[in-house]
Amino acid sequence: MTANAASSPTQGSRPGGSFWNKLVGGLDRIGFTPLGAFLVILLALLPWLPVFKQEHYVRWLIMGAFLAAQSQLSISRPATSTS
Repeated sequence: MTANAASSPTQGSRPGGSFWNKLVGGLDRIGFTPLGAFLVILLALLPWLPVFKQEHYVRWLIMGAFLAAQSQLSISRPATSTS
């Protein structure tokens, strides 16, 4: 019989789970993956870099933020049928 590493009590696992699992679970509840949350945060921080302070970059970054917000809205609120 072999022991599974995830269920082994010697690995330091706690009943509540690890910080990463709690973070991923919280992000999943609001419709984000860890990569998606990181990219939205990166998108929000880019205008403070000197390279991205030019007007045409700021326009694209604002449009990207609107698209990210819209995509999360459509995921969290599924369409309903009116039949």
